[in-house]
Amino acid sequence: MSVAPETYAKGLGEILQQLHFRYELGFRPEVLDGKRHKLRVKLADTVKSRHKGVRLRYRLAYVPVPHDNR
Repeated sequence: MSVAPETYAKGLGEILQQLHFRYELGFRPEVLDGKRHKLRVKLADTVKSRHKGVRLRYRLAYVPVPHDNR
């Protein structure tokens, strides 16, 4: 998104509106093995048919590593 200084407020409003309709899912891996794991996220068929405009965006993989408590 590109906005001029005089339309910053409008641009920020559009960004906040998009964030309002966004969901974030998370999970905690059982093993923190430092290895690459594939990830696939999909909608159930009943949800997909009711909400045709929904777009899923997610990473294709993750690497679980122990949290550094420094």
